[in-house]
Amino acid sequence: MEPVTLGLAGGGLVGGLLLGLFGRKIRDRKKIKSAEAVAAQIVKQAKDQAHHSENQARNRARQIEQEAQRQAEREARRREQEVRELERRVKDKERELENKIQNAETRENRAKDV
Repeated sequence: MEPVTLGLAGGGLVGGLLLGLFGRKIRDRKKIKSAEAVAAQIVKQAKDQAHHSENQARNRARQIEQEAQRQAEREARRREQEVRELERRVKDKERELENKIQNAETRENRAKDV
């Protein structure tokens, strides 16, 4: 073989190797950028999901708090009604006793008159 042919073949081989290495480097950079983009998207989705879950938890806590307050108000109204009913019963008993006392006094006065 001639030295020129060998030189060209060697130059072509070196050039091919350099082009291959350069191409591989470009391809690796693209893969890294793609992987970084995917990772960034996963992180964004995770943050969005965490934010959504946090909002749901706040809403649920607010609902529970409101329901507890409604129950407390219902219980307070029920107890107030119960107290009013007891007061009514006591007043009825007082009237009944007053009537009995009055009837007894009336009978006693009639008995004295007789």
